[in-house]
Amino acid sequence: MRSEILNQINSKLNNSSKKRVLIVISCFFPFIGGDENTAKFLAEKLVKLGWRVTVLTKLRDKSLSKNEIINSVPVIRVGGDVLGIFIKGIQLINSFDTLFFVGALGGNLKIKVLIQAFLGFIAKKLFKKRVVMRLGSSKEEYEDLLFKPKITKKLLKSFDAFMPVNAGLVNFLVEKVGIDKNKVKNPPFKFIDTKKFKPLCVNEVNEAKTLLEIPKDKKLILFVGRASPEKNIQTLINVFKNLDDSFFLVLVLAVQLKEKNKFWDDLKATFPKTNFKLFINEPNPEKLMAISNVLIMPSIREGKGGVQFEAMACGISSICSNLVNITESLPNELLDLTFDPMSEDELKSKILFFFNLSQKTMIKNKLIEFVNKNFSEEVILKKYIFILLEKQANTKAKKKKIIFQVPWYLPRIGGIQSAVSRISQGLIQKGCEVTVVTKKDNSKLNSIENMSGVDVIRFEMNLLGNIAGIFTTLILVLKGGIFIFMGNLNHIGLFQKITFNILNLIKAKTILIMSSIDEGEMRGVI
Repeated sequence: MRSEILNQINSKLNNSSKKRVLIVISCFFPFIGGDENTAKFLAEKLVKLGWRVTVLTKLRDKSLSKNEIINSVPVIRVGGDVLGIFIKGIQLINSFDTLFFVGALGGNLKIKVLIQAFLGFIAKKLFKKRVVMRLGSSKEEYEDLLFKPKITKKLLKSFDAFMPVNAGLVNFLVEKVGIDKNKVKNPPFKFIDTKKFKPLCVNEVNEAKTLLEIPKDKKLILFVGRASPEKNIQTLINVFKNLDDSFFLVLVLAVQLKEKNKFWDDLKATFPKTNFKLFINEPNPEKLMAISNVLIMPSIREGKGGVQFEAMACGISSICSNLVNITESLPNELLDLTFDPMSEDELKSKILFFFNLSQKTMIKNKLIEFVNKNFSEEVILKKYIFILLEKQANTKAKKKKIIFQVPWYLPRIGGIQSAVSRISQGLIQKGCEVTVVTKKDNSKLNSIENMSGVDVIRFEMNLLGNIAGIFTTLILVLKGGIFIFMGNLNHIGLFQKITFNILNLIKAKTILIMSSIDEGEMRGVI
């Protein structure tokens, strides 16, 4: 019997040693974008390494499932916007070691980001979890969004690490906001799946163009990104209309197809009539990149971007805005192709300049080498793993904590008391810390004492004592303990039921080992 109970406990201990990360993101697959693609790629890679990873996101389309598994990654979608994520996050966080925010959850609403910061604060201070935040936009946006009102900034300072995607945000967080410089990690943090984004041979390019009904003799210009004002797509469309008939434009747009989307409606009205192809919410743009001649990135605001690196991995050059957040990570070969995003004439001249270059093959090889060296899975995944587990790497391994709740304990004599005592000694020998929460059946007994290495906490047999016992048990469990109830199956009291329900709500690690007087045997229920 004792060995069976220890096996159940060991099973819980082994499961709890698995690396566990809850990724929280505003928008997730099937919607596409820089943060979405990064979160999806990271989650899938960590799961393959044996991690337990779950994605928590907003239910942005009622046709999507609230719970599904995508490439072995559980995805939970909740309604209620950020408040829904907050409530679900509180329920889930105790089952994970690290809470990883990918971007801000609130769009342009400060109250939503305040709720996000409060969730992280609770996870850190109450649940004792590691909290990491990846910042994927410009410092101008975050200056207004994340650090006003002041309470948001104070809550964020409790986080363990920040992963800003550009150098401007690094300096801003340290110098202006006052975040500890050791918490602010240096970019890049952008994954490029070089097994997915790769060059195609001439025959593969021609076959793909035929399949997509794109003329083989055209100079193919590509845009990939969100259909949003900051991407400045209209400038590209205007310039394209002033190019000659030898050019062909492909737009690969991520669009939230709402009933009322004025920007999208206005943009559609300006699309070219000829030499043009549109792809909406295309999950696999790598082939379109590989068959293009050049990618255009005309953004007027950008955290860092990622499509330019995906294009480079395919051997395709990028003509990008001269925003600092973009140019700081471009190879020298592409700096001469940058342009002022507010100047249509300059963009047109850069396009014509590119197609007149004579050393495209040499540039292609250098671009592929640049991505492999700086943005490949092998390079970036190591950075994510280190940051998500940095606390564990820098601190001594903590002992596993076991909390027994029993009706009575030693020195009172009985089967349950003896069983708990023997099991506790076995767990202590395995290096665990054991606490027993029980009732004080004799006023002469100490409220707190240590008995043969076991911490014993006794509460009075009254209403206040029962309430204090519930709160004490919950606090011990929230600090990372495994809860074990040992008692009579026929006499589960109201306060035990309350404890069970709360532990179930917060997804605590729980083992119920109950005895039945009628059957006269012990049986374990996990």
